[in-house]
Amino acid sequence: HHHDHHHHHDVPVTVLLSHMAEHNHSHLHELEHLAEHMEGEAKAKVLEAVKAYDEGNAKLAEALKLLEA
Repeated sequence: HHHDHHHHHDVPVTVLLSHMAEHNHSHLHELEHLAEHMEGEAKAKVLEAVKAYDEGNAKLAEALKLLEA
């Protein structure tokens, strides 16, 4: 899919952060699906990436809560 990287001067940072977290979440599911069709070290690396995405999304959610507080 295509990524549009425009300057979002008029969009609140919380909206952008929320959008990015949702976008990352969709990639997480795509990677999990790809890993189902792999074996060995390649599968392990993709599953590590899934874990990293998940951890990153948790940090984005924490940041969003702090910004919205």
